[in-house]
Amino acid sequence: SVTDKRTGVRYSALVDVKIVVSTSEGWMILCNTPDETVRLDMISSLTIDRLMPVYDINLFTDIKPLHHARSLGTFYNARGTIGDKIVLMSEDNAYLLNNTYLTIGGDAYELKTSHFVSVPDDHVVAFRTVPCNNFITADAVIAVSLEGNAFVWNPWDTGGGAFEEPINTSERAKEPEYRVAPFIGTSATRSTALAGYGVALLFDIDNHRFVGWDGDRIAALKQTLYPINDPSDKLFSFNTGNMDVLAMVGTQFSNGAVYCFMQDGSKRHIYSINVADKTFKQEGCWNNVNKPDFDKATTFAAHSQYQTVYYAYQNKVYAYNLGSGVCNLALTLPAGEEVTLLKFCTYDNPGGLGTLTKKMDEDTANKFIARQYELVVASYDTANSDGNGGKVRFYKTPSPGTTLVAEGSCGEFEGFGRIKDIVYKEVRP
Repeated sequence: SVTDKRTGVRYSALVDVKIVVSTSEGWMILCNTPDETVRLDMISSLTIDRLMPVYDINLFTDIKPLHHARSLGTFYNARGTIGDKIVLMSEDNAYLLNNTYLTIGGDAYELKTSHFVSVPDDHVVAFRTVPCNNFITADAVIAVSLEGNAFVWNPWDTGGGAFEEPINTSERAKEPEYRVAPFIGTSATRSTALAGYGVALLFDIDNHRFVGWDGDRIAALKQTLYPINDPSDKLFSFNTGNMDVLAMVGTQFSNGAVYCFMQDGSKRHIYSINVADKTFKQEGCWNNVNKPDFDKATTFAAHSQYQTVYYAYQNKVYAYNLGSGVCNLALTLPAGEEVTLLKFCTYDNPGGLGTLTKKMDEDTANKFIARQYELVVASYDTANSDGNGGKVRFYKTPSPGTTLVAEGSCGEFEGFGRIKDIVYKEVRP
């Protein structure tokens, strides 16, 4: 507002003012230090073309340091009474982070204390939303512990209550009957492409079988997992014999393909299971995959636009198109670097990308949307001596996804800890 002193006429205009701090938005980077102390770094997204690394965010002002970082989890929703959640998980404990500054506000922010009906002794290491076809919230949130128990929080049924008793049982509130792997297979598709209820895929490590959860059941049954029956035209059996699951990667491909990387003795297989609805459709099976270094791969990712998966061993990253069978050595990092994580940081807003991009011009919005289809490659320089050998690189993945193109000036950052997980922190207008 400006007043002309000569005439006394006052001129006013309305403008948008965006208050931004370094932790407002960007890629949260969960790391370990050399002594396995948890460390949180970030690549701050001040604008789409102005990215800034932020190192060693001061998490531990009110609690003792955590050790053995495991993963990050988010729950973005439009129900103001619940609020958005960001969860940091380690083998010591799991805590909610302050949504703006990513700090921990003491023991009140402990996940089990604040979001469990009864506080278990378990250590939560996985936390995943289960999307459905509405624009308000997720159908459920599932958490899995290091001890092999799974818990579900149904925001719709409980009015924003909490996680109840373990669901790895055939009867609600019964003692757990088996342990599940620390993976939760859900669709990365947002909202309308899914069924009216949520679906999640888990793996029973005691009985070597896939088990499911879906929101299309009465309230009591939503508090249990159940074995998935084989279809008549099965590509593989959901009862896997003696197999173990190495990783589950959810995508937007086919509205919800989850790629399961399986260890079968000395063999490795890839199963594609669709979780867009409770049929758990088997979409693909690649048995005894015989590709370079696949038998030794330590981290995996999968594309949401193409039927292409990625895996890494030491300093090499491979891209394997499951449709054509073509497998390329897509990236070789400098000698001495070890790939610690491959990931696509797809956006998770329940209202869809429109809420994230509505104040952007078209070109900026398109560039922002495209970044979720860039492969994030995290590595660590094994020769580093100060604990800051972590690097993050972003690569574009042109069709059919078997080649990687460096992002450029906004595509490589260093100085982080040893990276365990990366999740994009979203900000809704």
